[in-house]
Amino acid sequence: MIHICYFSGDAGELTARQTKDPLIVLRALSNNSNVSTWNMGAKGLWKTIAALKTNGWIDEEKVAYPWHRFLVTDTGREKLAERD
Repeated sequence: MIHICYFSGDAGELTARQTKDPLIVLRALSNNSNVSTWNMGAKGLWKTIAALKTNGWIDEEKVAYPWHRFLVTDTGREKLAERD
């Protein structure tokens, strides 16, 4: 039996260019709220996530290492609806 441990949520799969777009990151977090510690540092993702938190579009829920969980707020969902 093979067990694969996958440390990447949807936001971790974004390209470097995509991680700079707050709405793309917000959409990825709405699909899968988990982000690994390793992905937070990659491609500047942490900067966009910090901006989303500052804007009130996401809240962080504390979870066990190596994960971060970011929940899209009502304000964040409104932003996503505007784009759809």
